[in-house]
Amino acid sequence: AHIYALAIDGGDARLVRLERPRAQVLAAASALRAGIEATRLDPASAHALYAELFPGAIGTMLARADHVRVFAGGELAALPLAALVTRPPGGGDTARARWLIEDHALTMVSDLGALVAVAPRASADRPLRDQRLLAIADPSGFAVTAAATAPVMRGDTGIARYFGSAGINRDELARLPALPSSRAEATTMAALFGPARSTLLL
Repeated sequence: AHIYALAIDGGDARLVRLERPRAQVLAAASALRAGIEATRLDPASAHALYAELFPGAIGTMLARADHVRVFAGGELAALPLAALVTRPPGGGDTARARWLIEDHALTMVSDLGALVAVAPRASADRPLRDQRLLAIADPSGFAVTAAATAPVMRGDTGIARYFGSAGINRDELARLPALPSSRAEATTMAALFGPARSTLLL
């Protein structure tokens, strides 16, 4: 069994069968997500999966899009597409990688019917001048305790690991990597909205 990728851009549409069997693609996606959760993201693997999910003509269509809406099911729905790498870094240096999120606004869609109903009127209903921005970026590190060095338990994934019924888990948050480039991104977005309509938490 294989996965098919369908891309639609205005009146242009492309349907492409992914090269590797479905099981291998899903295994690669699961491995990448596991690396992200363990803060050991491999840029080369992230680029290989990007090239596999957006092959040929679909990659060409993606390159000319500003906003990409993605409908994916099963294991692929849990893959953070923002972590895909469009240009591999030299020498495996993560800081020099080019991320998909740097070139496109990404929206994960869970219901294609809702997308069809909302997308045509989204820009007309809420122009930028009527919107406000709240951006949280470049968070300060949390205090690391001995528990933060313990192995991550398999199966203990998702937002509940960090924010559970007992409150904020500072040890788990301490495992997350720093996001220094997010400060520049948030500042750039705030400039588009203007000081009166933007709030930055840095």
